[in-house]
Amino acid sequence: MSEQVLYKAKVACRIGGGFRRAGEVFPMPKFETTPSYLEEVPGEAPGAETPRRSRRERPKASPQGPMPADFPGALRD
Repeated sequence: MSEQVLYKAKVACRIGGGFRRAGEVFPMPKFETTPSYLEEVPGEAPGAETPRRSRRERPKASPQGPMPADFPGALRD
């Protein structure tokens, strides 16, 4: 598999199967010669040997939105 690097679009363009806005930074396989409308950004591409956290280490998600007890006069089934 080829090396992934970060590129920044200098202008709006279509590359890598999607539309990229000017200034957008995205990972792609390394080009032999970088196109004129892209510039290589120093740094690691996402997913490049990042340690995974176990489920126990992940923070608990808080409930989304109001609960029935938050509304006056609401009875729970």
